Amino acid sequence: MGRRANTAAIVGIALILAAAVEARAGTTSCVIGTDPVAANDVAQIATLRAQIAMHCDCADYDGSTRAKSHGRFVRCARDLIGEATGAGDLRSRCRGTVKTLYRSSTCGFAPAEDPAAAKHPCIEQRLASGRVRCRIKPQGRCISVAGVVSRVSCTATQYCVDAADDNGNYLFVNDPTGDDDGICADAEPIVRFVAVGDTGKG
Repeated sequence: MGRRANTAAIVGIALILAAAVEARAGTTSCVIGTDPVAANDVAQIATLRAQIAMHCDCADYDGSTRAKSHGRFVRCARDLIGEATGAGDLRSRCRGTVKTLYRSSTCGFAPAEDPAAAKHPCIEQRLASGRVRCRIKPQGRCISVAGVVSRVSCTATQYCVDAADDNGNYLFVNDPTGDDDGICADAEPIVRFVAVGDTGKG
């Protein structure tokens, strides 16, 4: 028991020391990290987005065939993200952030005849906490609930990041800075409300 207690104490001290070192050095989180290594994240992501736009043009993925599906679009972007990471042009801590930009897009979804079924970035803001996030949803399901959550469908852009990211840090899901305002960045949103408890159907 004594040996186990000593081991546990050593592990505990090591964790505390590691946390202290990280606090002094700064966090290395993508974009919002305080460590100097994060200083170039925004510029690297912007450069990579331009490269992906050239090789994985959203307009080329209209959902008409499997080769032009959303999944294939995301795969195209993912391959370039991997290449950039391997070449040192994107930090590994940012790989997931950039992948999310392309997963949260309408590229590769076939157009819908019914406007309510058409997929667009849907910005959601919880009224109690103020937290903002964006997901791709059919327009007819992007519905606010009075007093609970505000939702707006942004039809002018294919990407959640372009619709919801107000401060340019490429974060649009519970951005810890709290700078995103929950309003479509590029155009007047389509807003629908339902009362609490209403399903919004009918």
